[in-house]
Amino acid sequence: MIKRQMNTMKAFDQHAGVYQQVWGDDPSAQAMRRAVWSVASDVFPPGGRILDAGCGIGLDAAWLVESGRTVVAVDASAGMVAQARARLPGVSVHHTPIQRLGSLSQVFDGAISDFGVINCLEPTAAAAALADCLRPGAPAVVVPMPRINPAWVLYRLLTGHPRDALSRLRRRVDVDVEGERVPTRYLSLSELEAAFSPWFDLEHSEGLGVLIPPPGSGASAALADRMERLERPLRRLPVLRGIGDHLIVVFRRRGTHRPGGPLQRRRATERSRETGQVRALRVLILEVTKGCQSRCTSCDFRGPAGGEALTPARCGQLTEQAVSMGCTEVILTGGEPLLRPDIAEIFQQIRLAGAPICLLTNGLALARHAPLVARWCRSVVVSLDGHTPERYREIRGVDGLGVVSTGIDVLRALAPGMPITARVTVTAANVGSLKAIGLLAAELGLSGVSYLAADTESADAFGRSAGVSAAPIDVAALQAELSSLRAALPPGFLIDSPAAIARIWQKYAADAGERAPESPRCDAPYTSVVVGADLSLRPCFFLPPGATARDGLRSGLVSMAPRIAALDIKADPACSRCVCWARLT
Repeated sequence: MIKRQMNTMKAFDQHAGVYQQVWGDDPSAQAMRRAVWSVASDVFPPGGRILDAGCGIGLDAAWLVESGRTVVAVDASAGMVAQARARLPGVSVHHTPIQRLGSLSQVFDGAISDFGVINCLEPTAAAAALADCLRPGAPAVVVPMPRINPAWVLYRLLTGHPRDALSRLRRRVDVDVEGERVPTRYLSLSELEAAFSPWFDLEHSEGLGVLIPPPGSGASAALADRMERLERPLRRLPVLRGIGDHLIVVFRRRGTHRPGGPLQRRRATERSRETGQVRALRVLILEVTKGCQSRCTSCDFRGPAGGEALTPARCGQLTEQAVSMGCTEVILTGGEPLLRPDIAEIFQQIRLAGAPICLLTNGLALARHAPLVARWCRSVVVSLDGHTPERYREIRGVDGLGVVSTGIDVLRALAPGMPITARVTVTAANVGSLKAIGLLAAELGLSGVSYLAADTESADAFGRSAGVSAAPIDVAALQAELSSLRAALPPGFLIDSPAAIARIWQKYAADAGERAPESPRCDAPYTSVVVGADLSLRPCFFLPPGATARDGLRSGLVSMAPRIAALDIKADPACSRCVCWARLT
């Protein structure tokens, strides 16, 4: 096996010297490559981060760069990589086989694997590797060689090679590449779909080279272009979509599923409100640990992680169950999630189960774990409660503002397009500096900032056994400060709606006895669920546990149904003092 792999690498190292002539300058190859680029241009997001898996000498990567995408390219052949690096100054080109894409520790908005790369690999392993580094919903454009190729058969018959004409029909064949025998498996569309099906949905396929003469046949540019124009409207016809010199196949990384439209979602929420049975879940919240390095006065989460019943395997199982109920996001919180020594496995299990991840973090361990976060998470929310080192230390109990700033810089460099926002908990200690904190968030390169009143009443949140005392706040001054935030910050930087901003000072006015507490319009208990590190199940952050997830998410939700059905958000004391609410439908 090792000898065959070495022979394959030797073959493609030698092939790198003639690749431009065979697959770059040949008129038929050019016509086919333009067809692939046309499809890729339609499915890859503008400005997206794209992986070229099996880049060869970098022809596709060069087009991607010219089209305004950010490109990372990999190839198992050192000869190919050397030429690609020379062609693509400034582009990351890695000498890495597709099966080891995980070593990149990156996540991408799309991937391309062009001109038969996957035919030289075990297709399921290649599909798993691609799935491992693509965001949910990201496209993978795969261009394999199928078994049936009429143009090849005709060409080989006409040139006196009848045995070669039928070689693709054999399950496996050794193909001569620069004098070396390269094990090759021609794939039917159904075989390729089966290999990708655990992680991807087949979006569409089309035959390529049904009429275009095969590369190397000596066809002129005029003939290749004319055949390409004739072939173009035929490629997606039922029979022709699975045959040709190659196929253009678009897969979509599974993960995001929305059950029905807005009306159906609202109806499902109303049914959950009436019956207590949560059937359409939008968000799964996993409190993966009670450990934390911060020392915030209003929170009792302390110390290292350890002893959690919510294992990585459990995270994956619960996510898979949530996705089957329509879940579109998993929020990781704690404590501090990044304290888990097995956080990489937790990320992986959740992503493989098909859900994007939003990470809530204090940011103190962000620099160390930035490659993992960039690879696995879709968005990050960083707690940022002070604008100077002294004020940060006063509020959060540790000297950490510089560490948090460094972590944000490292993550932003690794994931330029990732939404990274700041969340500010409003307390007596930072009233008067809320604008300064927002401006600091913008200076740090964050995507936005949101503000939240501090919860002091709940006995079931933040590891507490009772509420905590809080210093009084000048409500009128707070109202004035909050009302001026939107104009003081960069346009669009303040995430909160005017109603959400108003609720902060209204909550403190209620605490001061200046107005009656008022519950928000919230559907979190009917559309989301919180799983604790001990597998306890809660309707939301601030309501007490009502069941367990030890026997699975659905079983736990069934057990909690009477509790949810009896909940009256307008009258519940915890809801009337709520600082965090959701409108998910």
